Amino acid sequence: MIAAVVLAIAVVGIAGTLAASYQQQKAQVATAEATQLARQLMEEISAKPFVVASTEADTPGWSSGNTNRNQYDDVGDYNGFNDVSTSIKTLGGDTQSIGTAGPYTRSVTVVAGPIPTGYSTPSLSIDDFKTVTITVTRPNAAPVVVSKVFTKIKVSG
Repeated sequence: MIAAVVLAIAVVGIAGTLAASYQQQKAQVATAEATQLARQLMEEISAKPFVVASTEADTPGWSSGNTNRNQYDDVGDYNGFNDVSTSIKTLGGDTQSIGTAGPYTRSVTVVAGPIPTGYSTPSLSIDDFKTVTITVTRPNAAPVVVSKVFTKIKVSG
């Protein structure tokens, strides 16, 4: 009888530990998925030029109502962009079902500046830099935020 009680207490303790471990693992998967979604979009944006060459026509971006990312021709076109993991589209237009802990929502902001420390010269302006911030929100968890500063000037390191 005593052995059965001790065994029951041990099983309850182990079950609690396993449940907590499972919840932690599930949260880590959700964070990894959100981070990957943010990084994927940042890589796509990084492949675009800072601004459209003066010899080319500028195609409007998201904030002008153009939802076709295939037509985006510079970093600024992504400002205001958002999508949900139940309808994330590739550049080719295919819809992807992504995330086991979703739905995730991705949003992008593109703002001028700042001028990084050490690059403040009279020849530079805030418009020579853009900060792109991608925020991925998910249910019942803190958002994942990825930011990157872009520039049109040559930065020597």
